[in-house]
Amino acid sequence: MDSMGKAKKSREVRIWAKLPRDLVEQLEAIAKEERKSRAMIIGQALDDYVRAWKLRKTLERYRRGELTLAEAADRLGMSIYALLAMLDEEEVDLLEEVEEAQLAYA
Repeated sequence: MDSMGKAKKSREVRIWAKLPRDLVEQLEAIAKEERKSRAMIIGQALDDYVRAWKLRKTLERYRRGELTLAEAADRLGMSIYALLAMLDEEEVDLLEEVEEAQLAYA
């Protein structure tokens, strides 16, 4: 309850999943080594997957010219400069827009 006596809405949702036994055994080993609950390990893995998926999809749309560099950076919650650094680090081919921007600031 909050200060107004209203029930707070939980940010977490309980889900049920059926997983292969060997995957659960690996999950338990990781949880034991990391000293975290299985739920925390699963949550972290899902968070990592969602971030990677969002990055991959955003970069695909950027490469196809559907998003500008600024739009891609915004969707990923990072600055244009951070995105440029990441693209450079990953040796991703940059579109003309990026090359022009780099020349403008050189």
